[in-house]
Amino acid sequence: MSIPRHPALLALPAAALIVLGAGSAALAQPTSQGDTTTVQVAEQEFALKPSVISVPAGTVSFSVMNQGKVEHELVVVKTDLPPTGLVLEEDNTVAEDTPQQKAVGEVEEVAPGSVKTSTFDLAPGRYVLLCNIPGHYKAGMAASLEVLPTVSGPTRLPNTGEAPAPAYPLYGAAGGALLGLGLALRRLLGRRTSAER
Repeated sequence: MSIPRHPALLALPAAALIVLGAGSAALAQPTSQGDTTTVQVAEQEFALKPSVISVPAGTVSFSVMNQGKVEHELVVVKTDLPPTGLVLEEDNTVAEDTPQQKAVGEVEEVAPGSVKTSTFDLAPGRYVLLCNIPGHYKAGMAASLEVLPTVSGPTRLPNTGEAPAPAYPLYGAAGGALLGLGLALRRLLGRRTSAER
């Protein structure tokens, strides 16, 4: 007995990957305690990986874990330049105070296998996170971080006396779409196998 094949069958795994991808995006959110947002940063030779690419403006705590074998640091630089296009000093370290870029905070001397945390107040804008130990930035230890404007308080909708519209989460909508696709494929394959008999 051969299994009937249909091009539409390829859509089911693709749809499942989209749903799983949306779920992983939700997991990569910064953690927040009170008014402080925490960003985890993993460093090693020669990579720097923040847990998120954007945070709300305000107090941001950077928890830096050195997973490498040599000492690293984390410098937070406010700039509109790309991570690989920063202005350098003569020794190939990043210039930390120029008209194009300004260091706003630093987590110094993170020993191998250790974690250090520092907290900074960040205004909305673009930032680059980097290790500025000689040679480390040029070897690839830099990443972007966008700081987004925050709302000054809770936004309230006008009270119209009507019940609010239900909010359907992404998983519910995606799950319904997958169910519908699965049922349609079942019907399609059922017709084909009936016709082949």
